[in-house]
Amino acid sequence: VIFGRELLESINKPMNSDVDMKVVKPGEYPPELSEKINEFCKDEPSVNKVYVSLLMTQDNKQMRWLFGVETSAEGERRQYLFDTFSRFIRPFLLNVEPIVASTDEDYVKAAIKEGKLFYEVS
Repeated sequence: VIFGRELLESINKPMNSDVDMKVVKPGEYPPELSEKINEFCKDEPSVNKVYVSLLMTQDNKQMRWLFGVETSAEGERRQYLFDTFSRFIRPFLLNVEPIVASTDEDYVKAAIKEGKLFYEVS
């Protein structure tokens, strides 16, 4: 999946860039990723699902982990949840910065088709 500029406008703020990104299949995921996502979500009942994708610039020079979070939280509570998740998960991402966004966002919907479901409320 390759994203055009329209879909990336909402990514530009967290990434501080103006470049096209593509979803790539990671060779492997950070070793503790699944465990840490589950640990965070266990204590956060508003999270229903967490998808993980890896985004890379077209020139293959910059990567970001994209976490698509399906949540019932709204407004400031949602933003607080995303910020808290980002701070919590960052130490386990092998120095690749995260983007945490709602699964309602168009670019996240496109990315999670290629991503992996790491957490789902049972």
